[in-house]
Amino acid sequence: MTKPKQPALRIDADEGQVLHVTWGRSGKRAIVSISGPQYIQPQQCTLTTDDVAELSRFLDEGPDEP
Repeated sequence: MTKPKQPALRIDADEGQVLHVTWGRSGKRAIVSISGPQYIQPQQCTLTTDDVAELSRFLDEGPDEP
């Protein structure tokens, strides 16, 4: 029996940049990739579930008011 494909998020940003996020096979880490015309190869980092929770809180809080 094959494992179901992990959910993924793709955001197409300005100037051809692409942000892609998916969970690793174990479901314990998120894999974040950024690609675009300025990169020879996509740049990638791996986030733990704690890192993802911290990033989520940061994004939920939004920017400081000027």
